Amino acid sequence: MATGKVKSAFGNLITVQFEGDVSQGEMAFIKLDEATQCAAEIIEINKDMAKLQVFEDIHSIQLDTKVEFRKHLLEAQLGPGLLSSIYDGLQNPLEKLAAKTGLFLQRGVHINA
Repeated sequence: MATGKVKSAFGNLITVQFEGDVSQGEMAFIKLDEATQCAAEIIEINKDMAKLQVFEDIHSIQLDTKVEFRKHLLEAQLGPGLLSSIYDGLQNPLEKLAAKTGLFLQRGVHINA
């Protein structure tokens, strides 16, 4: 598994210096603490630097925050019920997410579609 550290941020665009092999479109997880992580997607790679689009609130991300790359591409599950539900960008079913966490969605909570 490739790892890295945050080197800069501009809005939800995070630049990470990494070690190992990564691919464009791969999912990355920014580790805020042992229990909380923000999901992101690699949108650009240049040598040992990757630009990540973060899909959640970035307010606790700091310089040198750890990042893990999991060799899993961002994908959507297709099947029955897809058109009758409301999803966010990570395909979390928002009604189920609200039932679990309340109306104010918490960062780092993910539910299978």
